Amino acid sequence: MHNLFPNRLSVLPTFNCMVLVFSILLIASTGYAQNNLHGAGATLPYPLLKKLFREYQYNTGKPIIFEAIGSGSGLAKFNANAVDFLISDTPDETTLNAPNRIAVPISISGVAVAYNLPKNPDLKLNKAILKAIYSGEITHWNDPAITELNAPELMPNLPIQVGTRPAKSGTYHIFTQFLDANSLQGNHVLPGSLAMARFIDETIGSVGFLGLNHAVDQHLKIARIENNVGAFIIPNPHVIGMATTENSPYAYPISGLSWLVFDAKQTEVRQLAQWLLETGQYYHKQFQYAPLPQQQRVQWLKKLEISQ
Repeated sequence: MHNLFPNRLSVLPTFNCMVLVFSILLIASTGYAQNNLHGAGATLPYPLLKKLFREYQYNTGKPIIFEAIGSGSGLAKFNANAVDFLISDTPDETTLNAPNRIAVPISISGVAVAYNLPKNPDLKLNKAILKAIYSGEITHWNDPAITELNAPELMPNLPIQVGTRPAKSGTYHIFTQFLDANSLQGNHVLPGSLAMARFIDETIGSVGFLGLNHAVDQHLKIARIENNVGAFIIPNPHVIGMATTENSPYAYPISGLSWLVFDAKQTEVRQLAQWLLETGQYYHKQFQYAPLPQQQRVQWLKKLEISQ
């Protein structure tokens, strides 16, 4: 299983996704307050972030504006000093030594593989089959590899309608990292998890990957995915959180971290980071995300203190 936790306080990748903008402003006036924190970045943790930033303002009185425009677009704004912080799903080792920049993980997201088949059998998939589907090698649901893995379930003789995401999205990054693939093929490219959910819901014979929150909210059928020890796991916050444990028999394998990135001189964002690693961790499971393990929270809080 890939290491979700780099050793350094840093991370920065690049990806574009559909534009979702939300403002968490619980103030009486109609204009923006002058002391707002302004961030941009990932859409995968959007439902959770919306709740977290609202609760942060309620608890501290500090409003936050966040633009959910994708990690890549968010990084561009962050590098241009147009925002105070970045939320990113796609760690990039080449930026670990960026000067005067701090990054801490704040949540663990699961990427579900959802499908729409006649009678919706209880589908099992593994890395090899998914890689073959997303390379164009497997094109029909009754391919011998799928039927053998899912016996005695009967697979229909239907072409697979393959849903994928733009190459720079965080969800795409997590999924390709699981497959050990450089690129994916798909005959339907969807701009975000919500669009992917609609595509799967409306298309017989479809398969696609999306944020677990959206798959659950849209009542999609979710596949069981084989993990590193050969167990077939259906995602939920508990097994997603186990992704940080090497070779756990219950760990869901298609998981990734969301990171908060900011300038080391940004005292107010540092306070936000501390809140997200403490109080903020209690809101994750209700939105289908996993909180960080307690030991990891303690370690990252200590690193925040040392970096001051």
